[in-house]
Amino acid sequence: MKQRFDSLDGIRGILAVTVMMSHVIGSYTGWGEIRPFVGAHLSVFYFFMMSGFVLSYANTRYTFKTHCMLRAARLWPLMIVGTFGMLFVYYINSKNGGYVSSNDVFSPIVIAKNILFMHGILPKDFILLDEPSWSVSLEFWVSLFIPIFFSKFKKSWKSIIILALVALSIHRNGMHLPANILTAIICMLIGSLCYDAYRTTGEMSQHFTIYSTLCFTTCLIAIYFIGSNGADFLLIAIFIPCLFIDKTKGDNYLKKALSSDYLIFLGRISFPLYLLHEIVIVSGVIPNTGDITSKVFLCSMFSLCLSYAYTVCVDEPIYKKLKTRITGLKKKDI
Repeated sequence: MKQRFDSLDGIRGILAVTVMMSHVIGSYTGWGEIRPFVGAHLSVFYFFMMSGFVLSYANTRYTFKTHCMLRAARLWPLMIVGTFGMLFVYYINSKNGGYVSSNDVFSPIVIAKNILFMHGILPKDFILLDEPSWSVSLEFWVSLFIPIFFSKFKKSWKSIIILALVALSIHRNGMHLPANILTAIICMLIGSLCYDAYRTTGEMSQHFTIYSTLCFTTCLIAIYFIGSNGADFLLIAIFIPCLFIDKTKGDNYLKKALSSDYLIFLGRISFPLYLLHEIVIVSGVIPNTGDITSKVFLCSMFSLCLSYAYTVCVDEPIYKKLKTRITGLKKKDI
C-alpha cells in the first residue's frame, strides 16, 4: 500500500511560497541583506532533505531504471517549459527595452545546458534562464545516487559519510552551505538516513509534537529573518524532526494544520510555483506602479493562479501518463 506523507506535502507548499515571496519582494524592493524571506535558500536545502526522504521510500518500489525514468518524467517537462518560457519573455523584453539578464540567454549552447540539467555539474557555471532551476538540476543528478548508493548503506555508514561530507564542506566553505552539488548530497543523504529511522520508529508521543512544532517554527523564522550568516548547518539539523511529523500520535494540531486542504493544495502546485513565478516577475505582467504591497500581492496571486492552471492542465496529466507507461515497463517485485 502506498504511503502518504501529507505533512511533508504541506511543508513543501509553505516552502515553495517562501521562495516565491523572497524573489518577488527582492525584485520589487532590491536584494538587500535585510528583507522578508531573506533566508529562502534554507527552503531549498529543506527541499533536498525531503526529496532524499521521500525518494528513499519510493526506491523500495521501483528498479533503478524505472527510478531514473520517473525522475526525468517528473522534472524534465517543467524544466523545458520554464526554460523556454523565460526565453520567450527575454525575447519580448529585448524588443521592448525590458529586462534581460544577459545576451547569453539566447545562446543555443546555454539553452541546451539549461534543458539538460547541467548546472552545478559542469566545472564552470553558466547563465540560468529560469534562476530557481539550479536546484532542479542538482536534485535530478543527486537523486540518482539513492538507488545505487544511498539505499545500500546502513544507517551507521550513512551517518559516517554525512559527518565526513560536512567536514569537507566546512573545510571548503566555512559554516555557510553553498548552493552546490556537495550541499545537495549532504541534505539528500540526511533525508535518506531519516527515512531509515522513520520506517523503524514507532508512533511519536505528544511531547514530540511540541518539539517538532518548535523546530518547524524556528525554521520558518530563520527563512524569514536570517540570511547567509553561517548558521546553515544548525538550521539543517533543526529541520530533521519535521520529517517525522507524520509519525506523531493521533490527529494533533501540527499534523492537522500541515495536512489541511489549503496547504495540501500549495503542496500540489509547489513544483510549478517554484519554477514559474520567475516568469511572472520578469515578464512585467504586473505593472511596476503603485505601492510595493499591492505589486507583491498581485505578482504572488498571478503566480499561484498560473501554477494551478499548469498543474491541472499540463503537469499532472503528463506525469500521470508518463508514470503509467514507465511503471508498466518493468516493476520490481515487492
